[in-house]
Amino acid sequence: MDARGVLPALAFGPFVLDRSHKQLLEAGRPLHLGGRAFDLLAALTERPGEVLSRQALEARVWPHTIVEETSLRVHISALRKILGDGVAGARYIANVPGRG
Repeated sequence: MDARGVLPALAFGPFVLDRSHKQLLEAGRPLHLGGRAFDLLAALTERPGEVLSRQALEARVWPHTIVEETSLRVHISALRKILGDGVAGARYIANVPGRG
């Protein structure tokens, strides 16, 4: 966060994650991303290279809420699809079985 309280945008691959405006851009074009999926992506980009547990992600995105086990999978799947994860060798989100 800068001195004005504005979160800096993050660039990765062809994407820019504008956290202040809650937008994901590809080549300057906004992509449709739901609020929960955006929050998941923001959480993942805040700790690049770290393995985040399901519990940590759920606590961040769904605080004070009981979450169906499939909810996280559905939103991660949506993120992978919009990011083209796995297409032409691009890998943005990795799953470590048994860890997160």
